[in-house]
Amino acid sequence: MKIAYCYLRVSTEEQADSKNGLEAQEASCRALAEKLGIRDVRTFVDPAVHGYTGIDERSALGPLLMQICKGDCLIVAKRDRIARDPGIVAIVEMRLRKAKATLYSCAGEGSTGVVDPYDVSALLQRRLTDVFAEVELLQIRNRTRAALLAKNLRGERVGATAYGYQLKADGLHTKTHEGIPRCTIRNPECKGCLNLEPSIEERRIVIVVHNLRLKMSIQRVTKYLNDHEFKTRTGKPWQNTQIVNIMAMDIVDLNAAA
Repeated sequence: MKIAYCYLRVSTEEQADSKNGLEAQEASCRALAEKLGIRDVRTFVDPAVHGYTGIDERSALGPLLMQICKGDCLIVAKRDRIARDPGIVAIVEMRLRKAKATLYSCAGEGSTGVVDPYDVSALLQRRLTDVFAEVELLQIRNRTRAALLAKNLRGERVGATAYGYQLKADGLHTKTHEGIPRCTIRNPECKGCLNLEPSIEERRIVIVVHNLRLKMSIQRVTKYLNDHEFKTRTGKPWQNTQIVNIMAMDIVDLNAAA
């Protein structure tokens, strides 16, 4: 019996949390599976995975390709849900060919399952779709880079502040020793060194972590913080990776910044 493997992907945690994009993709994929007369439908989801992330770095796409067999099909809402890198898409198509499985796009972008594999026009359509997806990704990156640069030049926050420090009271600007907003990148118009305002509570936790690490493993430090209700910045439970990042901080520099 044929199996339809629906692959869903969104790029950010916000999109994954909202579930709107994922639910819309799944609805489209299941509708196509029903149209194809396939009852056994299995869903694989990669939430918060960028379009250029490799197959081996994804929790869902790799296992999906390992399971898909002859006669099965892979269904996506659009080809760019597989990837925005033509190289990654080509690898997926190659694995599907070896498995003698087919690829369907709900948007109808040259699906391999509905055309002659030697049809030059269909091949051209698929490749152009993949290239346009890659170009769109590069445009998004360039717009993001330009916006971040503009915020840097205004001395406004860009991303999360380093643990142990906090922003100026207005929530937008970083703070130097003199209390004057400065940009967070090196440029001729930026005079003086940048320093964020120390966070007393977070600095206390950093010191606790360094002291605990002298006598216990990272896993036990993580458990200790969670058991004793030490709060992370977001209020979520502590993770081992956060302890590793804190241990990489220089505790002397933290004390000097006070």
